[in-house]
Amino acid sequence: MGARKGQRDDAVAILLLVEDHEAHDVGSRGLDVKTRVRWAWEAARKSGVKLRFLSVNVSENTLNGKHGLQLQPQVGPILVELLRRARMGAERLLPRLAKTWAKDAPKTMRGNIQAKLGSYGEVMHKRMHAVAVEGSRAAAVGAKDTNMVQSACSLWMKDAGSAGRAAEAMLVAAVFATDLSVKAGVPVLVLGRPPGHHATCGHDLRLGDTWRAPCGQLPGASLGGGCFYPSVWLAALHSLRKGHAKRLAYVDIDAHMPDGVWKEVDHFSKLKKDQRDFLIGKRNSCTGVLFSSIHIDGYPNQGSSWHSVKQNLKRSFEVRIRDTLLPRSVTQGTASSANQGLITRYQRWCNTLDKEMTSFQPDGLFVGLGFDLHQKEAEISDKKVGRGISRPHYESFFANFTRLPDKAPMVLMLEGGYTKQGVEDGILGTLQGLKLLAQRKGAKKRQQSQPHNHKAPKKRRTA
Repeated sequence: MGARKGQRDDAVAILLLVEDHEAHDVGSRGLDVKTRVRWAWEAARKSGVKLRFLSVNVSENTLNGKHGLQLQPQVGPILVELLRRARMGAERLLPRLAKTWAKDAPKTMRGNIQAKLGSYGEVMHKRMHAVAVEGSRAAAVGAKDTNMVQSACSLWMKDAGSAGRAAEAMLVAAVFATDLSVKAGVPVLVLGRPPGHHATCGHDLRLGDTWRAPCGQLPGASLGGGCFYPSVWLAALHSLRKGHAKRLAYVDIDAHMPDGVWKEVDHFSKLKKDQRDFLIGKRNSCTGVLFSSIHIDGYPNQGSSWHSVKQNLKRSFEVRIRDTLLPRSVTQGTASSANQGLITRYQRWCNTLDKEMTSFQPDGLFVGLGFDLHQKEAEISDKKVGRGISRPHYESFFANFTRLPDKAPMVLMLEGGYTKQGVEDGILGTLQGLKLLAQRKGAKKRQQSQPHNHKAPKKRRTA
């Protein structure tokens, strides 16, 4: 797939650009800017790593800027059909998942998106009204209302229609990437916005709710940190639905805790069997989930205190949690020598994850890929410039997933990362790691396929 007849396609990964993200516009706080997607895309093009570049415009139904009949006859029909099925898959799966959160959830994907945007708009209106009232020193609406959107959602969406278009495109692209990864037998890295790991698939904001988690109390809101839907989790559930995988590994490498994805894992593992079977469309679709993250204490909840977690939960299927918390003390300062505490904890997390991947034996890997833990990332609250990981760490991290079986879906979706230097260096490390991963898996496969040449014992000469 992707190579002409008679040619060998040795690309180590597919880079999937979701063009619809350009429609999404947010407030001017410096986070979630469109240019970060372009930084990643251009860095990949200059990386020298053998990749397949593919862009999709979901709303216009185009691939690489072309409609189906304009694409190469060798691969065009395959991609068009995969995209068509991905749209259908997302349109089926999201409403079913939303229904497990609330019975009154709309029956369509767009209905859910519009309901979520409507809920956001109502709260945003209250907040803006509160700010105006306070500005005139009249009777305050209340501090809680004043900071509702800021604390629950972080970013102001300038246009609801464009935000909805981008969110829908990311859901479809996540499903598309899963099928692409299985079809092509390589990882797929999705570049687009909005991100997702702070959100859930619920159709309303659920402000004021809290969620009890092994690491501590989490906000129960279904929207946060500029995120809209946990697209990578939808990709994971799609892999269960299609039979691509039964044991899921979700790994998050980002400065912030993926609280939205955790809430989805927790929620899914607590569903009754008939609910889960209806959601996925088959019985016994999931036998386990490994959830692993490294993040800074309190993110995205400033003022709270969380815990590192190493725990196996007894649920309807196996749930393993392997979180590593970075104390705020190791994320402050600028001296490079003082960064060793963070690097030590990061390496400890990597070693734990490697052992877990060996014992858990997942057959599907889904990654929340953030670059805001990079040394070159601008100051993010407690994290100062000069503290964090860099290209070699991303490289060794991704090169180490050699135990995934062939044709296992491996999907990476862009999360945090807001500084040009950090995003570019992180992407280069990620792609180099995927290149090494392909080489190691190829060498392992060749070694296993080689026949064992045992010399036959020499016959004794008789007199």
